[in-house]
Amino acid sequence: MARLFFAVPIPTRVQLQLHDLETSIPDARWSFGVGLHLTLAFLGDCSRAQERVAREIASEIEFPAFELSFDGAGVFPLRSKPQVLWLGVKKCAPLVALQKELTSRLRAADFEMERRKFHPHVTLARVGKSPDEKIHEWLSQFVGYSSPPFPVRAFHLYESFLRSAGPTYTLVDEFSCQP
Repeated sequence: MARLFFAVPIPTRVQLQLHDLETSIPDARWSFGVGLHLTLAFLGDCSRAQERVAREIASEIEFPAFELSFDGAGVFPLRSKPQVLWLGVKKCAPLVALQKELTSRLRAADFEMERRKFHPHVTLARVGKSPDEKIHEWLSQFVGYSSPPFPVRAFHLYESFLRSAGPTYTLVDEFSCQP
């Protein structure tokens, strides 16, 4: 079994720019170095046969190249002790269309997909053990964060490995836009 998900990779040059958001929050586990990404669809544990089906579905999706930019920062969950710091993504119709088509096709192939509304974001850090005041300081500093646009020409299938030090991701396959 492999723990799989589809995501848009964040280019290395953009990840380097985002390092400015990494501040001294005690006990924060930052995602830099792991490979920042924007999850499109989480598949969970899949057999190799399911992986083949997922790869076939993804390879059939046609989508145009588009641009993304970050717009705003926040925490999850909103109503209790923050666990995750994230960057939001400026509204982008091609991204939403890609995610919708991918999840719709996966659902039709009997994959169990989340039913929550798609909230495009990039997880920057896990902060469950961090002091609330430091988290709120970070949020007040970066809530209005925005970035220049960057190109999206592909999405990836990743395998996730959960470790005590945090997850690691291995690229399984890449699916490019049509030229």
